Amino acid sequence: MVHPVGKHYDVGCGTGSLINILNQKGWSSSGCDPSQAMLFRARKKNPGLHIELASCSDFPLDDSVQLVTATFDVLNHLDGIIELRSFFDRAFNKLQFGGVLIFDTVTPGDISNNWDGYIQIDQLPGHAIVRTGAVLTEYSGRLRYDFYKHDKLTKSWSIVTEEHILVTYDLEDIMASLSASGFRSFNVVDHETLLPPTSDCVRWLIAATK
Repeated sequence: MVHPVGKHYDVGCGTGSLINILNQKGWSSSGCDPSQAMLFRARKKNPGLHIELASCSDFPLDDSVQLVTATFDVLNHLDGIIELRSFFDRAFNKLQFGGVLIFDTVTPGDISNNWDGYIQIDQLPGHAIVRTGAVLTEYSGRLRYDFYKHDKLTKSWSIVTEEHILVTYDLEDIMASLSASGFRSFNVVDHETLLPPTSDCVRWLIAATK
């Protein structure tokens, strides 16, 4: 069970939204991200809070906490099951006894069923984002983001492209890795409904207790 309040550390905090939410609810939140651009935005959103440059493999262990989080595809960007297990080991060592690790992960079924030919377009005045997907293997896929911006003076569009390779795992392998790292109890739900997962889940939300 997650403590009502306590110390929280967000791995791969991005722009710091989760840190901001939990800090407002009474948690003493901090975190890390490997991107300087994300750190700038996270620190601006959370003035005075400790948000540092670090990744899943090197975030500091000097201060133990009651809650570690890693959400929004953070763990799907790891390179394989060995790196995933290494993160679980590190999160376990960061947590106090009774502390909880909460993370989400894209499911293999989501990649194989939904990513091939996937396209989504979001439009705002002067901006557009085009998201496309592709299946690479049974357990990996590529997401491409094309960011378009319109220049009113030149009446032309500029484009910036990002590509992300995401790796996912069978639920049994995730549970086995958590157990090997020392976690003693688990709870898995569909991230949208918070109900027990089904074969149609596109993302699992998992809590593991030390």
